[in-house]
Amino acid sequence: MYGKVMATNTNEVHIRSRPAAEDLDFSEDSDTSHGVIQCKKCLAIFGDTTCLTGTDEDLLFLALSAVTSYVEEREGLCFSNMGEPDEGCAFKKLFCVRCKTEIGKKYVSSTSVLEKWRDCYCLSAEIITAYQIGKLKPQVCFRDTSNGNPLDIELKLAAIQAVLTDLSNRIAAVEERLNEDD
Repeated sequence: MYGKVMATNTNEVHIRSRPAAEDLDFSEDSDTSHGVIQCKKCLAIFGDTTCLTGTDEDLLFLALSAVTSYVEEREGLCFSNMGEPDEGCAFKKLFCVRCKTEIGKKYVSSTSVLEKWRDCYCLSAEIITAYQIGKLKPQVCFRDTSNGNPLDIELKLAAIQAVLTDLSNRIAAVEERLNEDD
């Protein structure tokens, strides 16, 4: 079962850094139905939408059937309080291994209404962020306005080279951080 978490459905491409999980549309009929789920605080990757089993708008979570090693399931059972939407359920708390933030629950026993979430990793929509991977329509990205002027072409190529060098440096920095964490 797939669902939306306050999703928008549009064909426009908006460039934003780290969209909130509630802005994403992971429904099966969406043009951008693949996404990566990560910690809002430290950006550790918890999983992706290939493991998405659904969402719950009352409890405000995304449920995944599997997660990465950045999700830690703590020992010991906790019980939902009276009056909460998941009243009568037992669960284990889930934490981000990298920043130690509590990120959700894994229900061990539940009421019949919440039975579908048992043994799923239910990640709080307020604690996670995500980015979508989608099918983009080809668009013209570069128009030649140089009219054959070699100086204009050289300046544009220098600008492109600077952007590519910056991206390469950023990727190297991310790879270095990932190697430090292991």
